[in-house]
Amino acid sequence: MKKGDKEALSILRMANAAIKNAQIEKMGALTDEDVRGVIRRQVKQLQDALLDFERGGRADLVEKSNAEIALLSSYLPAQMSAEDVRAKVEEILETLGPKETLDAGKAMGVVMKELKGKADGNVVREIVNQMLHAKT
Repeated sequence: MKKGDKEALSILRMANAAIKNAQIEKMGALTDEDVRGVIRRQVKQLQDALLDFERGGRADLVEKSNAEIALLSSYLPAQMSAEDVRAKVEEILETLGPKETLDAGKAMGVVMKELKGKADGNVVREIVNQMLHAKT
């Protein structure tokens, strides 16, 4: 507020409202992980909207959405790199057993439980599918 950045203030107010709504839904206080989950949902919604704006040729909204995503992402922990995700997925798949018997859904469930909030789900899904199909 003191900086006079009205756009950032608007984005943070929107996030604060989403957090308050989640708190009302839960009927109690939110943990730090709950708040990060709300912010992650906000970022995911903005990313989905960004794709629509790009398809529609709305450069002004693309730029605005990118700024909003960057601001909200700064409040989230850093995401794992693709190499780190690949190593972790390989480790988890080794503990699950032979890859021939694994289906992607079961593997994704176990991997996402382990990597929740640390890696983007789309990246994880792509890596799991590559690793399962490479071994069969």
